[in-house]
Amino acid sequence: MVMMKQNGAARVQLRRLIGSLSSSQQLKRQGSSTTTCRLRLLPSLPQRLTVVDRRTFYVDQSQRRHRRLGQNTFFYIRSQSTLTSNAFWKSLDNAVEDGNGASAQQIVENVVEEYKTRLQNGPKINGTAQKELLDTRMFSMVLQAWKNGPCVSVESALAAQTLLDSMYSLAEKGLLLEKPSVLDYLAVLECWSQASKHDDTSRSTILKHVEELWNLLPAEVVTNGYEEKFYNTLLEVLANSGQGEHAEQCLEEYKQHQLAGTTRSTENATAVVSADMCLAVIQAHVNSSEADALERAEEFLSKMRADRSLPQPTTEFYNLLLEAWASPSKQRDFSIAATRVERLLDGMKQARVQPDATSYQYGLEVLARMGEGIRAEALLTSLLKEYTNQFDAGLKPGIKPFRTVLWAYSNSHHPDAATHAESVLNNMEELCESGFETCPETWDYNLVLKCWSRSRSPKAVERAMDLYGKMVSPEASADTEDVASSSRSRCLPKPDITSLNTLLNTSGRHEQDFQLEQLLWKFYYRHVNAPSRNPCPDTVSFSVVMRSWSKSKDHDAPERAEKLLKKLESLYAEGNNNCKPDLQIYSLLMSCWAKSKRKEGPWRVESIFRRLQAMAQNGNLEMNPDAACWNIAINGWVGDGQRAEALFMEMIETNKNNPSAAVMPTAVTLTNVLNAWAKTRSSTSSQCTVSLLRKLQRFYEDGTINVKPNVICYSLALESLASDRTVQSAIDAEEILREMLASNDPVVQPNVVSYNCVIKAWSFSGHPEAFAKASALLKEVIRQSQTNEKMMPTIKTFGGVLKCLAESNIPDKKKRAEAIVGLMKRFNCKQDKWTQNVLSDCLGRR
Repeated sequence: MVMMKQNGAARVQLRRLIGSLSSSQQLKRQGSSTTTCRLRLLPSLPQRLTVVDRRTFYVDQSQRRHRRLGQNTFFYIRSQSTLTSNAFWKSLDNAVEDGNGASAQQIVENVVEEYKTRLQNGPKINGTAQKELLDTRMFSMVLQAWKNGPCVSVESALAAQTLLDSMYSLAEKGLLLEKPSVLDYLAVLECWSQASKHDDTSRSTILKHVEELWNLLPAEVVTNGYEEKFYNTLLEVLANSGQGEHAEQCLEEYKQHQLAGTTRSTENATAVVSADMCLAVIQAHVNSSEADALERAEEFLSKMRADRSLPQPTTEFYNLLLEAWASPSKQRDFSIAATRVERLLDGMKQARVQPDATSYQYGLEVLARMGEGIRAEALLTSLLKEYTNQFDAGLKPGIKPFRTVLWAYSNSHHPDAATHAESVLNNMEELCESGFETCPETWDYNLVLKCWSRSRSPKAVERAMDLYGKMVSPEASADTEDVASSSRSRCLPKPDITSLNTLLNTSGRHEQDFQLEQLLWKFYYRHVNAPSRNPCPDTVSFSVVMRSWSKSKDHDAPERAEKLLKKLESLYAEGNNNCKPDLQIYSLLMSCWAKSKRKEGPWRVESIFRRLQAMAQNGNLEMNPDAACWNIAINGWVGDGQRAEALFMEMIETNKNNPSAAVMPTAVTLTNVLNAWAKTRSSTSSQCTVSLLRKLQRFYEDGTINVKPNVICYSLALESLASDRTVQSAIDAEEILREMLASNDPVVQPNVVSYNCVIKAWSFSGHPEAFAKASALLKEVIRQSQTNEKMMPTIKTFGGVLKCLAESNIPDKKKRAEAIVGLMKRFNCKQDKWTQNVLSDCLGRR
């Protein structure tokens, strides 16, 4: 009976064990989707057990090392099993080597059922169930597999920590051969460290689990000499998470531990903290989102210089901070960054820490983004002097610092930026011939060409042409074995399409449209005759010239632009994919016709527009007219408000019928259609303009359009009313002005142009009270100008008031006119010819 009770108790114990081993948890495997599976601990069964003097001993498979497990424990005899076979260990070793925690987990899943069955149905000795102990090594190998993963995720680290917790729990229950070792804790901590490198979105989760793990570390961490490794790994986590303040606290704690266990002489004190730990602290500040993070990193750098228990900062420390200041990913003022970088470089020299080429490069990059070419060139000169004085290989400049200076000049607004940039380019060529790796490439020439394209120098085109000529010279593309010729040709790269287009842009800023087109054809025929040295003009090249024609007042500009488009279409049809006409090309041609002021202009604009619509309907969706095309087409009908409004309504209907490809009207669209009515010569044009303005307001309110009519739209309506030259139009104009003021909407608040239009309306109305109305409006403008510079009265403001005065019957016109002239002088308004004539009428001189 006693034996039966013992067997029953053993079965209860086994059921509880299986229950604890079978608890369900959510695990995400590497390389697979998230699945719900049981947390399966790794059972490592001994190879062989022997019974000696009622004590159980484990015989190690490889070294036959005996380990005492305790007295009066359960007896069991274990023979060779599949779990301890070479194949099993080899497969697990492979999983560890490959860093595949999921594979290691799968191996366990294949054998855990056998383990459960053995626990439930295993043999008994003297009626007592045998108790098998799990081998800790197996768990440790799985932890190593998770740690060795190529990209440890948060889920992988969490799986490793869960396994560690289970190991500790099993050891407490007496089911595990040994408790988790210090290296097991370290493996899990390293998992979290790697996860923090790859996952920026789970920083709080990672820090929470790391804190929990840190608080569970055993005392053996210190006694076994692993303290530095643990602190190093913890600092890596804090560095990856941008926890600068916590990293400093952690480092200080470790330092105090080391100082407490060391007898030190203050005179011969040495660092008790490794350089890697200090680098991690600086990296933590660098990765921090705090506004003053980099300043705090600099403070820590100063602390390192002053504290003898910390290592002295080296070039690596400074470069880490210099890189952070130079990084464009941080939202900061680059003028402040440039000052900081220059100060750090000076601080390195004062601390006798030699800056290397990388240190200087970070400074150059900050200055380049600011467009500080002069300062960047001065810093490059310092680098060259340092190298000349020391001949340190770490200071030897390559092509990168020179290119960065060229980049700085290309962003510079200095009037002589192009001249300085070309000088730097010449220096690169000279150093290249002396054996330096500074041979200019096409990119470098393009930067100098860009500088000349932005220059206002009268020699800009000439200098740009000379540079381009050097690139297309026979020496630049000669394949020769002659050493001298080869050395020279190395510094003469071939031009690319960017070189050609930059030169065209330079010419377009300084030369006439006809000369620019001649240059384009010159480049084209050069390519035909010598394609290896001359790039073929592409779509951008043709668009540069067509844009020039679109701004031209030449009568034949539209025809010349059409000729260019036909040539581009021909080149594309011949197989030159770089010459594919795009939407911008067609919009430039539309603009040419719209600005031509020729009778057929509006019809030609709409014809091109319909052609684009047809191409889009035939499947070429890239040619579907965008807002710019609609705007040009509508603007083409300026002076014919009816057709312009019809085209605008077509745009609205098109959007309703095809919402997926909707092209919503912009503020320019509204301005163009209103301007078309305002410029229409018709007795009803002013009423139509105001009516259209009200319609646009309703469209915005009901969501048909997503842009609200602005002050420009209202001013166009006011201008149209002013041109009507009636009393009612003047009254209507002032009512609209009061409506704008009452709206309190900054988008429609009237500006000085709006007031000028209403004053003009009164000046043309012939109303006897026109001068009083205009004078009141002038006073409003002057009052508002005291707080708003945009409301400063202009010569048109005063001219309109003077016209009202000249046409009035006020007896003291001369006195009032002189007062207005005084106001004009006060606001620095110079009289134009029209104002002088009106003033003469007021003074009775005409």
